[in-house]
Order: sequence, then structure tokens, then C-alpha cells
Amino acid sequence: QLYVEAEKAVGIELSEGAIRRTIYRPSIIVGDTESGWTMNYDNLYLYLRMIDRVSARGRKAAFPMTGDPSTRINLVPVDFVAEAIVAVVERAALQGKVYHVVNPAPPSLGELAEWVSGIFGLDAVMIGSEKADPMVAHAAHYRSYLFDGPLFDTENLDRLLKGKMVRRPIIDRSFLEKLVRFARSTDWGKRPPPDPKGDVADAYFFRYLPRFLNTPLLPSLEKLDARFLMSLSGVPSRRWTLRIERGMLISIRAGDEGSVQCGYRLDRDSLRQIVRGELNPQKAFFMGRVSIEGDILFGL
Repeated sequence: QLYVEAEKAVGIELSEGAIRRTIYRPSIIVGDTESGWTMNYDNLYLYLRMIDRVSARGRKAAFPMTGDPSTRINLVPVDFVAEAIVAVVERAALQGKVYHVVNPAPPSLGELAEWVSGIFGLDAVMIGSEKADPMVAHAAHYRSYLFDGPLFDTENLDRLLKGKMVRRPIIDRSFLEKLVRFARSTDWGKRPPPDPKGDVADAYFFRYLPRFLNTPLLPSLEKLDARFLMSLSGVPSRRWTLRIERGMLISIRAGDEGSVQCGYRLDRDSLRQIVRGELNPQKAFFMGRVSIEGDILFGL
């Protein structure tokens, strides 16, 4: 409902010439390609969590599940969706279109069932009658996905793939294993993932960034005057205020030092990857790994 209302609101703005439209319609978003990282544990994860609980109790018999084995389940890694959005945002010629950000070669429900059986050590995941499916009452709104694999217009997405602006997603058993491994490390979203070794935050804010104090950061920022707040999610005491004047980094202070134009919140693992150049900051935002509080457009 909210999705439909949002598109209607955008349509009104378009008709009035207020904004230029680019719409992204991803299919079923799951975890990161490399790490399995996710912040949402709905859709596919509802089934994986239930199967994990059943297998943990030593029940290795077949797990019953509703659906058509031949139905294609269009899963896309969250980083693939973020890459597609960033690719369009950075290229004006690609904007103003509708992008179905989907998997060109999705696995079938039967293939997923086979992989899940192997990962959890079950005899099988039996696809058939709803009467035996323990998930029917919990995931009724996902029923259509299990029987009717939708077809997508991928003309615009194909331009990104053929131009190698985004990497083609690969959904296979090893990828599914990454999703399960990460989900288990967070007890299926009930606790934060284990912190990586070493305090990357202190190293970055108190040993690396001070090297750039009182020096111009980038030519495009030469007129920038701003104060930013950086926060590590789940750790209230880990906050830093950065002050920039005329494009130069003037100060780095631990804690919250009053009003700021915007704040950035992220976890240690995301900070580590951004610092190492392994994760594009814009991509991290569209993946949901970095949140911006305050003036979002200014923050971007």
C-alpha cells in the first residue's frame, strides 16, 4: 500500500515538473554477495529460520513446504541492488527511467529446496500441499511468490549489465550458505553480528584522519562549511564530531558537540570496509548499511 501511494505521489510531482523520475523496483532482496550481511530477516529468511530451528532439534526428516517446484524465485543480493542504483545516480543519461532490479537467471523453488536440504542436513524439503506446511499461517502474503514467478521488463537493467556497470548476481548453494552463516551469527536478527578484530574506529578517527587537519580535502568541497556527527550503531559512546571550514578539516572531537548539518550511523564492519576502500559510501547508504540523520541530500 505504501509503495503504491509513494509512486502516486511521485507521479503528481512529475506531472507538475517538480522532479525527474527514476524508479527502482527490486525483486526479493537478500544479503550481501560476499559476507551475507543483512538487516532484514523477512521473506526467504522466515523459511530458513524455521528450518534451522527444526534441524537444531535433531529432526532431519523432510520439511514440508507449499509451492510449485518450477516457479522461479527472483532473489537479488542487496549489494547488487545498491550497485545498480549508484550506477544510475552517477550517470545522468541513464536517469528518468524505470529499472526492474532483478535477477536475470533466478533459481527455481525446487533448486532452492535442494540446496536448503543439504545446508541443514535434512532428508529433503518436500514441496506440495499447504495442509502440511508449518509456515502457511506465518507467511501467507508470500504465497504468490511460491506459485507464480513474475516476468520483468529488464530492458533498462540489461544496459547496466551489458555495459558492466553492475555485476551479474549469482544465486547458488554457496551464496545461500553465506546467508545462513551470517543470520546464525546474529541469531536471526536478535543480536548484532560479532565485531571484527581490532578497533578500526579509533585507528581511523584518531590516527588516520588527523593527518588531514587544516588541509584542503577535495577541490569540489572548497566552499563547504559543515559539522558532521559520526556514530557507531549499537555503541552510544562511540560518536565523533567533525568540523569542516572552507573545505578543510578543522577538528575531530570525540562525542556529540552540539548542532550538526547531518549525522552518519553505521556499524564497525561497514566502517572497516569503507576505510579500506572495499565499500563505496554511496553504495553503503543504498544498501542500508549507512543511515543519514538530518539533511539527507546534504549528507549524500
